[in-house]
Order: sequence, then C-alpha cells, then structure tokens
Amino acid sequence: MKLILLAFAVLLTPFLTDSMAAEANRETLRIPKGRLGLPFKTKATLEVEVVRAEDVGKENLVGDYLLRVLRVDSVELKSKPVFQFKTAAGVPPLPDDVFTLYKLKTGKDVEEIPEEELKRVEEGFVGKKLTYQATEIEGVRKAAVQKEGGKAPESTLLLSSHVEQP
Repeated sequence: MKLILLAFAVLLTPFLTDSMAAEANRETLRIPKGRLGLPFKTKATLEVEVVRAEDVGKENLVGDYLLRVLRVDSVELKSKPVFQFKTAAGVPPLPDDVFTLYKLKTGKDVEEIPEEELKRVEEGFVGKKLTYQATEIEGVRKAAVQKEGGKAPESTLLLSSHVEQP
C-alpha cells in the first residue's frame, strides 16, 4: 500500500507544481491597464472632446487644451477621463495650448492674448468633438514632468490618425 501511495505522489508531483507555479505567476502576468480600461499601447477608436485644462480642474496646466474621452470603440465611458495628448508623425497637429491655436488661426506668434481675442479664437475649437485612432501611453516627456511641478501626468494619448465622421 505504501508503495502505491509513493508512486501516486511521484506521478502527481509535476502536475501539482506546474499548477501551483501557474497560480503564482498569474499575479505577475497581469497586463497593466490605463484609464481607458485597455492595456497601454492598445490602439482604439476614441471619440473625444477638446476642453480647456482650467475648466476641468487642471489649474497647473492653465492655457493648455486636453481631450476628454467620451467613447472607446463606440462604447460610452461613464468616467469621461481627461488626457494630455500628442500627435504621431504625419498626423495633422491638434493645438495643445492657446498660443499654438492662436498661431494656427491667425498666423501670428504672440506672447500675450487678450481675453476677448482668446474667446474669439477658441470659438469652434473648445467643445469640438473629434474621433481619432489613438493609444494610451505611459511615457512622459521631461517637459511634461516639469510642467506638472515634478509630478508625472498619469498617462498621455498618442493620436495616430484622425477618423472622418459621416
């Protein structure tokens, strides 16, 4: 009888250790997800809205434009997360601050924009809804960290292509 139990234990040991190892690795194999609920660097179609940083409580980014994500692959998000963004090479640039928008609309470089002029320039841009193929990335530029006062932003959207809406 002891011989049968010993043989049984020897035969099952590889299966038990593999099973236990797989369970232990399950924790280490989790893929980190971003605020969109997708693994980082996963391309998705995002419906976004351009917002002013100060209008969404990002006082440390005054003068910047952010993107509020409304839908991911046509699924509406309850949380509507807000992101800083950058455009990939070859994608028409989307202004990320008031001075870039002003230059795009007027062709002039300025150091100051009067409030009334800014309202006129922002008209039709702030609140605009757009659709992009994009990925959420963790990478942060040194300038973004300095702008955040030494604290890295949570993540950034990389806009890879603009999707025309019907």
